[in-house]
Amino acid sequence: MVAAKLVTAEELEAMGPASARRELIEGEIVDIPMGGARQGIAMAHLLADLVGYLHTHQAGIAFGSRTGFVVTRNPDSVLAPSVGVVLAERLPERDIWEGFVPFAPDLAVEIELTESYNDVIARKAALYLTNGSRYVWVVRPKPRTVTVFRPDAPEATLGTDDVLDGGDMLPEFQLPLAALVG
Repeated sequence: MVAAKLVTAEELEAMGPASARRELIEGEIVDIPMGGARQGIAMAHLLADLVGYLHTHQAGIAFGSRTGFVVTRNPDSVLAPSVGVVLAERLPERDIWEGFVPFAPDLAVEIELTESYNDVIARKAALYLTNGSRYVWVVRPKPRTVTVFRPDAPEATLGTDDVLDGGDMLPEFQLPLAALVG
């Protein structure tokens, strides 16, 4: 049996629009499924609240779901979280990068698109956390939960009666989950 050829971040980027709904996980191309209305609403609410917070506090930039982050090299992993946040201290002084962001986001938000995508989300969460992300939020619109992962703490699952906060990374950020996954 012949092993599949691993793809690099540069090769994925060179694919252009053909790579728009793909990610690279440890050198292997993975297709990203489309979400439905629940996923779209959760993503829009979360992105709007994070952008508002980051702008008000001049704390960083939120990136949308089509942004690739080069999380690992050799083999390469280029992940596109539903929402990615990079804090201000990690941003370049002048222009934003060309191409993929060359490191993991400080916060990666993954919105469950299909139940069959859960194994991929688990792999992605582990890659984010072992390569520099401080938080990973996994939003599951159908069971109406958000699981918070941190490299130095046990995972915590929140429900609609809870408030999602930014901890020490995004002080004062609070989002009632009823608005996000309701």
